Amino acid sequence: MLNFSIIITTYNRSDLLQRAVASVFNQTYGGFELIIVDDASTDDNLIEQSEISWDKLEYIRHEHNQGVSAARNTGIKAARYPYIVFLDDDDVFHDNYLEKLLGHLEKFPDIDFTWCGKKNRIFENSVCVEEKEFYYSANSYDNKDVCPMLNYWANSLGVMIKKNVFNKIGLFDTNLTTAEDLDLLLRMLNAGMQFVAIPDILIDVNIYKSRKSLSRQSTSQVEANNLSLMLKTNEKFLSKNRGIWAYYAKSLIMAYYRCGEKYEARKLMARLLKFRPTMCNILIRAFKYEFIR
Repeated sequence: MLNFSIIITTYNRSDLLQRAVASVFNQTYGGFELIIVDDASTDDNLIEQSEISWDKLEYIRHEHNQGVSAARNTGIKAARYPYIVFLDDDDVFHDNYLEKLLGHLEKFPDIDFTWCGKKNRIFENSVCVEEKEFYYSANSYDNKDVCPMLNYWANSLGVMIKKNVFNKIGLFDTNLTTAEDLDLLLRMLNAGMQFVAIPDILIDVNIYKSRKSLSRQSTSQVEANNLSLMLKTNEKFLSKNRGIWAYYAKSLIMAYYRCGEKYEARKLMARLLKFRPTMCNILIRAFKYEFIR
């Protein structure tokens, strides 16, 4: 029997957490433990005991807020089982998530990580105003082009990673308050980890426009700093995969413009267009920022 350690990190969103927890305990496959890492929340009643099977749950509380990367690392260190799954406190698994994941692990026993399709649901004042589905079918055994993956791997939600992977490549980078998921992906690819994508929608990713995750910093300046650090950290891998570098460089250029660092944006854009002239449409996006003081 394969067992999974499901890690939910949370900070001051007890009302949303209840639904995420319920989606874990509603799984059709019961071989799991749930680890909730509370990153020093200040709200009360974080967990309602009546809805939880306590023999399957470990609750860990940080004494002070450390951010999402540190919270996930705490969960990884506490995990008892060899397969680790991540879920955010505002998102929910479909009831058959673990069952589908188990089937892929039995079919591909040597894979190091996997992820699934997702449904993005955008809410305004608790009303869902938009839904979009995203999924990508590929595996590292017969698909060597990982660039399309970047459109679907935006974060580690619904991702399963073998615990021994972290022994080989390290934990989440706590210096990154955003883009920590992408950094982890690039490090796994650089280490030659094997992967499989499950081509089914198995998680609802809920985006609340009126609410922000307080365990993350998301200003344009922070975004630019994090993307820049991520590119430098993974420079060796990206030098061999220039298409992936171009993908992230484009995002960094716009982050530079949004935080007013025009010189850095122009410098990086010159490098990008020299390497990939077909990305000249970025000039149109950048045009309006050139006239903002």
